[in-house]
Amino acid sequence: MAEMECGLQKIIFLPAAFPPHKSPTRLTSFQHRAEMLRLALEGRTGYEYSFIEAELPPPSYTIDTLRVLKAAWGKDANLFFLIGIDAFLEIRTWKRYDELLRTVSFVVSEREGDFIDRKHNLAQKLNYKQEDHLWQSRDGKQEVCFLRQPPLSISSSAIREAVRTGVAIWDLVPATVHQYIVHHGLYCTAIE
Repeated sequence: MAEMECGLQKIIFLPAAFPPHKSPTRLTSFQHRAEMLRLALEGRTGYEYSFIEAELPPPSYTIDTLRVLKAAWGKDANLFFLIGIDAFLEIRTWKRYDELLRTVSFVVSEREGDFIDRKHNLAQKLNYKQEDHLWQSRDGKQEVCFLRQPPLSISSSAIREAVRTGVAIWDLVPATVHQYIVHHGLYCTAIE
């Protein structure tokens, strides 16, 4: 896990209030997503959540959120951004991605698939030197670390699809989250 491989003191989950890449009409409300996150992390040491994005003007751009967090925690706070390989490979489409790469170190969770060429091309375009699982910047950006341990083969879209099609999810989410989903009738249609 990221906390062990990178020596992180804690992991803070930040759900996007108004993600710029998703249609608000197809997105489960922030209140529901925030409550499911709160339930999922209840009683788990080393894991926290922040709903700061709900207080920021829409849309929720990562660079804006990080500026607020850096101001709150101090400029010397050492921040790491945990992200999946699919999203990281699209980093050049993010708002002020170059500033983002200078602000935080990225920790990338890989999954099965052939990403070698895409990673190599991205490293070149971003001016990083690849050394095994670590990318070192040649021009002042923070490091990028690719986790060695593969993630669990589970995704939020797979969970939503399972609920929509009536497949049991007891083994995929905590019981409290499952109860919340059922109680509120979430994911019975094709909303994210």
